[in-house]
Amino acid sequence: IDNLFGVHSEGTNVIEKLSSYQTLGFPINIASLIMGGLVILGMFIYPKKWSKRMPSSLLAIILATVVTLLCHLPVDTVGNIPQTLISSNRLGLGDFSFSALQQVEVPAISIALLGMIESLLCGASAGRMANKSLDSNQELVAQGVGNLLLPFFGGIPATAAIARTSVAIKSGAQTRLAGMIHAVVLLLSMLVFAPVMSQIPMPSLAGVLIVTAWRMNEWRTIKELFVHKYWSAILLFVLTMICTVIFDLSIAIVIGIIGGCVFFVVKSAAITISLETIDWQRMGLPETEKLNNWTVVYISGPLFFMSSEKLKNKLEELNHHDGVIFSMRGVPSIDLT
Repeated sequence: IDNLFGVHSEGTNVIEKLSSYQTLGFPINIASLIMGGLVILGMFIYPKKWSKRMPSSLLAIILATVVTLLCHLPVDTVGNIPQTLISSNRLGLGDFSFSALQQVEVPAISIALLGMIESLLCGASAGRMANKSLDSNQELVAQGVGNLLLPFFGGIPATAAIARTSVAIKSGAQTRLAGMIHAVVLLLSMLVFAPVMSQIPMPSLAGVLIVTAWRMNEWRTIKELFVHKYWSAILLFVLTMICTVIFDLSIAIVIGIIGGCVFFVVKSAAITISLETIDWQRMGLPETEKLNNWTVVYISGPLFFMSSEKLKNKLEELNHHDGVIFSMRGVPSIDLT
């Protein structure tokens, strides 16, 4: 550890520091590192006008696979791909039982909610990239029907994938036909090209995903958050990012939504109250001496139990006034309190 962080590191070099990762349990595969780095670099310098004919991600994966096969590089590959649509380990109609349903009830609801959130997030993100609106009902109904049928083929619950959708849009996809072609190509890859697809090096896929994740970020919006110091949005952004790294995307989305709800409640509880004397000219009425000791209370924000105390304290300052006029155009809702 001392060598790794440069403490008492006289005479140590980069190779020694990298090798120290091995002793800490972080093995480094130089071939994988170089391949992933070259894929990332190649995708960034790839001319955009060429992407219409050949997406940079596809070209990078093809080249990486060819180099791996020719040079026999010591990198991890995709490995064996199933070549059947119907798995031996699948759900059958005779497998249903009341006791089993009770055991999976809570996990099933949790998975359905996470799948719903992730699919809607993917749809919203894709809609902004493609400048098209999302039909959330259609998306969720399709996902639900698909997930009800998948277990009978041995499949697991599926959601819309942000990474694949982003790659498709960046590669020029404009209609739902792109998703259908994607499905057909995957099916052919599984049934016909499985021996070749199994040789795809994992570092190339990692490089593609890193570039895709980078391009998915709305950097202009992120810059505005920090420039204008929208602290609640910045906190949600950082919180979701940290949770994505520590846990996974689904959990991070749920935590981010909960955090957003907390911020919304806090902001909703905030009201602004200002006092002004009556402006007779603005009201279009003749000035009346009887109402000279009246005041106008302008309220902006929802009036409910969390904000009622603030209003009460403000009104106690008006004991010396004969009357009060409430201007409540800025109040969207009010409860019994």
